[in-house]
Amino acid sequence: MKTLKCLTFILLLSIISISYTQPKDAETFNNSLKSGKWAAQFELGTYINPSYFKSVELSIKPQLSRSSAFRLGVSINMNSSAGNSTDDLILGPLESKNTDLGLGLNYIQYLKSTGSVCFYIGFGPLYEYSESKTDYFNSDIYYGGNYSYETHASSRTWYAGGTAILGVEWFLVERISLLAEYNMVYKKGIYTSTETEKSYSLYNPTYIHVRNKNADVSAFQLNIVKLGLSAYF
Repeated sequence: MKTLKCLTFILLLSIISISYTQPKDAETFNNSLKSGKWAAQFELGTYINPSYFKSVELSIKPQLSRSSAFRLGVSINMNSSAGNSTDDLILGPLESKNTDLGLGLNYIQYLKSTGSVCFYIGFGPLYEYSESKTDYFNSDIYYGGNYSYETHASSRTWYAGGTAILGVEWFLVERISLLAEYNMVYKKGIYTSTETEKSYSLYNPTYIHVRNKNADVSAFQLNIVKLGLSAYF
């Protein structure tokens, strides 16, 4: 993830440097920011400060005019892990799975829409859904003991909010461009979780304990940087 952050800063600095050092004829570069054009975009997102990967986002962007557009994007981030947790007394497999889905609609306004390097701002609504599941199985191995327990935890979060964007688009050729964006997000939602513990042994009855939690949540997220690629048609 450190490599991704380094590439983010390098690309941002490169685009800014190019925008100020490009030759005069670069201003006459023929890009695809024209009414009626469509773009397919692919973006990777990450936070600048912590080593946390945000998502992969796929978008379509119809140009309303040379200086304005709409963008509809779907983001997804999935990860899972499986292994064993061990210490002096306990041996057990651990499995977890996390899924994050997002849907965003942005209005894009280009502050500069001519030449090979174009700056823009954007804003619009955002909807997200997050789901997490963890299964943990323990067995007491102290002196050949026969005590075991299981933990099954799951949580879901639904968010609605808004996004503000500051970005730059660098056209390599007329129909292909690189993107670099800084995003700010505010969102509110509902969090629900369930945790079930089950313990059993040869000499005691099975014990099951269930805990449920519901809460209203909100978040204000800064320092989200996205890198991407656009193809116009």
